[in-house]
Formats: sequence, structure tokens, C-alpha cells
Amino acid sequence: GGWALRSGGRPLSIGRPLLISSLGKGHTSLPDSLGAFRDEVIAGGSGTVGKTTELYVLMDGDTPAGLCGVIWHSKTCKFKNAYVSAAYRGCGYYKDMVEFRLDLAKKRGMKQVDAICTYMSIKEFQKRGAYLVRYHKGWNLTHVRILL
Repeated sequence: GGWALRSGGRPLSIGRPLLISSLGKGHTSLPDSLGAFRDEVIAGGSGTVGKTTELYVLMDGDTPAGLCGVIWHSKTCKFKNAYVSAAYRGCGYYKDMVEFRLDLAKKRGMKQVDAICTYMSIKEFQKRGAYLVRYHKGWNLTHVRILL
């Protein structure tokens, strides 16, 4: 099973989550099974993951096109590691991955979503009612929150 994302006119899919904790104790990197896409994500700054991250890979057939992660807590969650491969940018897949994770959060009964955003991603969260929690000047990132 999986979810179909239809931005850009091409249906891409997200299958079952890859649980980083299943890769071994203390694993904080993307799995080698992602091949060259892994290297692209790491170069783009989204390659470090927490051991409790559920990672969802956006697939175009057998080709990874993007990924996004979630860390779940009892009533809150944190969105992590969103990345869209250069060849798939500008087609709305990042927006789809935000919606996909918000839907998951609602289905799991979460009350709050936190995300650390770049200047490029913050608009997708603001459109959904996110408010500023903190600006991280040294990293040029913004912590936002959505109440569900």
C-alpha cells in the first residue's frame, strides 16, 4: 500500500515508512539502500536523521524523488528531513509531502505539529496556520508550530 501524490501531473507514491531505529542502535544517517539519492540528500543538508524518525520516501517508480520524516510523541509530532530531488522541484511535491504528514498527524490524534523551516519551506506552513516559535539566526532556520 501507499499514498499517491499527483502534483505536477505525474503520480508519485509514498509507501510504508522506513524506521531509522530499525537500521541499528545509534543510526543517525540515511540508509545506504537509497543509493545516489542518499548522497544528494546529504549534500542538500537533510541527511542526518534522529533514531526515532519515521522516514517516508517519495518514489517515481523505482527512483527516489524526495523524502520526509516525522518524529512522533504522545500528542505532538515534529516534521523532519523534507527534501525533493532537483529533478522534481517546482512541481508541488514538497507541498504534497506537507499535506501527507499533516493528514498522518490528524489520523494519529496529534494536537500540535512542530517544524524547522528554511526560507523556502516556511510559506507552506504559514498557509496552513503555522505561527512563529523561534528564529534560529545562526542556522537561518525558523521553528514554526501548527495547532491541529
